[in-house]
Order: sequence, then structure tokens, then C-alpha cells
Amino acid sequence: MTKTSLTLAAAVLAILATPVASRDLPTVSISVSDLDLSTEADQRKLYKRIDTTARRICRSGGFDLGARKAEAECRLSVKMRAAPEVKLAIENARKERLATNKLANPG
Repeated sequence: MTKTSLTLAAAVLAILATPVASRDLPTVSISVSDLDLSTEADQRKLYKRIDTTARRICRSGGFDLGARKAEAECRLSVKMRAAPEVKLAIENARKERLATNKLANPG
């Protein structure tokens, strides 16, 4: 796979009191160099990494209902923002695998 990491914009808007432009949001890279995203097993591993990262970057430390709700909204937003990049990475991995298979088995 050509691209070895996905960059997620942390959707901290849900837990911040003041609006922040999306360009100011922190980003986190998730390595995918060890994954073959053309397989479902490695796609599941990627989604697990995204979930774990979203939980880490959205953790506010609060225990009240408001803090928990904000964290859940943040995690959902992170996953939604990552979805297009994940979809593209999976499509590219599938195309690479198909091209490799065609080269290995011409005709």
C-alpha cells in the first residue's frame, strides 16, 4: 500500500466551549503500513485503531452526564470525519491488489 497512515482531525468541537475553525483542530496519524486494507480482517483492525484513537483524543476526564455525552459526540464526529479517508484507503488497496493479481496472472 502506498499510503502508510491516515490522519484524523480530532473533533474536539463537541467538548470545547468556544468554536474552533477546522484547520485548528489537532490531527492524529494512524499507521496502516502493517495492514492489507484489501482484506476484511485488516479493515476491522483499522476500525479498531480508529475507535481506540477517538476514545483517547476525545477523553475529557469528566464523569458527569454532560462530559460523557460530549465525549460520545466527539468520538462519533472523529469517526465520521475519518470515513472518507478510510473508504479511499480501502478502495486504493483493493485496486492495488487487483492490479497485482492481473500482473501475476496475465491473460
